[in-house]
Amino acid sequence: MAHFAVRQLMHDAALTTDEDPNRLSFLHAVRVIRRKLPQAIAIPPETPDRIP
Repeated sequence: MAHFAVRQLMHDAALTTDEDPNRLSFLHAVRVIRRKLPQAIAIPPETPDRIP
């Protein structure tokens, strides 16, 4: 399942930059995700009572 999640992120990134998804490196994508994941986890989600 993680493989499909990474591929989906790669596909979304390719669409935003008009790049061919087949030219993106799976290994590079995994490394970027692993490097950025701690930053994403550090942001606490909004609690339902704080959402307008």
